[in-house]
Amino acid sequence: MVFALVGIGVVLGWQLTVVFGGNRDDDAVANIEGHGGHVRRWSRPTVISLWDSDRMGDVQSVGFRNHAITDDDLDDIVSLRRCIAVGFVECTFDDRKRLVRLKGMPALDTLVLTDCGLSENDMAFLFSLERLRYLYLDGNPITDDVIPMLMKVPSLKAVSVSRTSLTAAGVEKLKARFEVVP
Repeated sequence: MVFALVGIGVVLGWQLTVVFGGNRDDDAVANIEGHGGHVRRWSRPTVISLWDSDRMGDVQSVGFRNHAITDDDLDDIVSLRRCIAVGFVECTFDDRKRLVRLKGMPALDTLVLTDCGLSENDMAFLFSLERLRYLYLDGNPITDDVIPMLMKVPSLKAVSVSRTSLTAAGVEKLKARFEVVP
């Protein structure tokens, strides 16, 4: 199984862990752990139905790995209004330009876009994420051309750019403003 990124939130006194991996229903599960260690495990269809309920409103983070992100997935993610962290690892997108929808998440603080094949052409939406403080772009074919876009993100404090095509000079430019993981 290809699980790595986990979202954790609080739903009616239960701790919720949402893990999405791959596109098969059995590769995506949710565990809800209540007081006393009782665990319920749900398949992806059940988790998606939870997303349609008011109980998902307090989810604080959600992550996907090795998943083809559809427009419907993005709509579901953006509906998590209190979510502060969203992660995509080794994901593909129906339309990368639609990542701009993430601006509809007023609490978004941390965004992971690792090994998603994104270039600087896919990053124009970043400036609209006014509260974004932490950005992980590891493993994407971005170049120094992404630097002006990153400089426009008002609250950005730290950026991770390992395994990218940024030059040493580009990394130094970033270090002048941000905490950088090269």
